[in-house]
Amino acid sequence: MQSIIEYEFSEHLNTSKATMESIGDSLEIAANLCINSLKNGGKILIFGNGGSAADSQHIAAELVGKYKVERKGLAAIALTTDTSVLTSISNDRSFGEVFSRQVEALANSNDIAIGISTGGTSINVINALKLARSKDCKTIGLSGRGGGKFDSCCNVNIIVPSGDTPRIQEMHRVTKWMLKQFTNKGIYILNVFFCPHKPESNCLCRKPQPGMLLEARDKFDIDMSSSWIIGDKEVDVQAANAAGISNTILVESGHTVDNTSSDAKFILKSIQDSIGIIR
Repeated sequence: MQSIIEYEFSEHLNTSKATMESIGDSLEIAANLCINSLKNGGKILIFGNGGSAADSQHIAAELVGKYKVERKGLAAIALTTDTSVLTSISNDRSFGEVFSRQVEALANSNDIAIGISTGGTSINVINALKLARSKDCKTIGLSGRGGGKFDSCCNVNIIVPSGDTPRIQEMHRVTKWMLKQFTNKGIYILNVFFCPHKPESNCLCRKPQPGMLLEARDKFDIDMSSSWIIGDKEVDVQAANAAGISNTILVESGHTVDNTSSDAKFILKSIQDSIGIIR
């Protein structure tokens, strides 16, 4: 029995690490889609079968109700809860239309449709995602096993890199918590800037050079004098200062920072500690 326990926890940790390394960009895109929809009067429709149906209800419950912080209720509907609707559509039409019929009735352009399927192959979920796209909704998939058929019907498909159903469902639950966390705070990412050069190229965009910050300034007309930079290395602070940003926070993030040599305005233990300072 102990070997089974150790194996399951080991597989969970391995899948967590692989998922963390692979879904970051997709998760950011999905969070932005949800936030922009809600800010513009849209709503989020969520659906899936079995355990994914339970996940759908959990997501909707904590968006409408509460997740971690007090805020206004957010418009979300799980299409897995009305037994009369579910059974009448399945009986009078087909189970393959059990979600798409509800999307047809409830979805408007600018809404979000989130389909959940561990293999990305559930026909009724795919049908609903396709119909949602035809109604100018943004579609998000939570899947695994390579994504199945979700890529063809989703604006973004968050794929857990595993073929094991329990592991995929565990990562879907972590993913939905992060989506709700971003949505709670209205945090979204305008753009991602990166240095494409090798370290030895001596380019102007790799920190401590300020190239990426200056590119962001020009693209979004940012007032650097009132901006903040949060980094976890001294080169982040140096790049900020070179770009004209004096409000700098250095987060230790598991490593010790030399308080006497850093030019950072504040040195904090965690990124959460910066919230009160920036406010």
